[in-house]
Amino acid sequence: MSITLRPAGDHDENFLRDLYATTRQEEIAYLPWTPEAKLDFVRMQFDAQRRHYNATYPNADQSIVLVAGAPAGRFYVDRQDTQVLIVDLTLLPEFHRRGIGSALVSTLQREAGSSGKSITGHVERRNPAQIFWRQLGFEVTPADDMYFRILWVSSSISRATT
Repeated sequence: MSITLRPAGDHDENFLRDLYATTRQEEIAYLPWTPEAKLDFVRMQFDAQRRHYNATYPNADQSIVLVAGAPAGRFYVDRQDTQVLIVDLTLLPEFHRRGIGSALVSTLQREAGSSGKSITGHVERRNPAQIFWRQLGFEVTPADDMYFRILWVSSSISRATT
C-alpha cells in the first residue's frame, strides 16, 4: 500500500469539507434538522475550523494523505522549535484500521526523535482514537473538559533529561 503526502490546496476544499463531515456524522445523525440544515451546520463548522487552523498554526504543513494516489485524509503538522504539534490527523472511515495513521505517525516519531523534539496534540475525549495514540506510545492525559492532551517523548530525549 503506497501512502504519500502532498500539500493541500484550494482545489481540495470539497474533499476536505466532505472529510470533515465524516467526523461529525454520528454527532448530528439524530438531530431533528433537515438535511440542508445539517449540511449548513457542517459547512459552518468546517469553515470555522479552517480559519482557526490557519490563524493559530500559520506555518503548519497541511497535507492531503494519498493512498495509492487517491485522497484518503489530511495530516496537519506544525514543526515548532522544541516540539512537533499534530494539529490534525483525519482519515476517511474506509481507511481506518489499515495502518495508515500508524505509518504516518511512526515516520513523524522518527523525525522528531532524531531532532530531539517531542510530539504533542489533542484528541477529543469522546473519540476512540485515544486507544490509537496509546498504542503508538503517547501519553494521553486530561487537558480540559473536551480534550485529552497527547504527548510522545523519544526515549533519547528521556535519557538526556534524567
